[in-house]
Amino acid sequence: MTYAQLEGEGLEAGPVLDGFSRPPLRVYRVRSVVPRVRLVGSARPLPAGRDLADILSDPGYDPQREALIEGVPARAAGPGHSATAGEAVLVEETPERVVIAVRAPAGGYVVLADAYAPGWRALLDGRAVPILRADGLFRAVAVPAGAHSLEMVYRPREVAAGFAASLAGLLLAAAWGTIAAVKRL
Repeated sequence: MTYAQLEGEGLEAGPVLDGFSRPPLRVYRVRSVVPRVRLVGSARPLPAGRDLADILSDPGYDPQREALIEGVPARAAGPGHSATAGEAVLVEETPERVVIAVRAPAGGYVVLADAYAPGWRALLDGRAVPILRADGLFRAVAVPAGAHSLEMVYRPREVAAGFAASLAGLLLAAAWGTIAAVKRL
């Protein structure tokens, strides 16, 4: 929605909400939306020192075919080809867990347009794999050719450390209480 009249091949004009505001509010539908989960055939490094919005709006960047991966070497464009006919489908989702079914004819990257955070862990067919930062904001995992199950689980180390400290405190308190009770007898 915007107050301005927009033109562009990726936009479809919708209703003009006249009478709600001055100037009238205009509604547009974006025709080609990048899906939340996608399989891309290659990656290139995320350029350092440039504004992320400028990088992502570069006409030479096609998010349907590639991902900008932080830390990927420029010479290693990716495990697959620039085009892929495979698919990545969201199978299950909770706030702390995402399961994606992947069918990749050649190696590539599964990109999930959810926020990258250090507490996320990934399992590809049950084996731990690294989660990469894609497009400056999202999570990605390199996948080889074939059919795979990709699971991402949110388990920050701080939560496990807090649980261990709480359990240790509880055990110490129980031991102290038991010792005090035995001494009174």
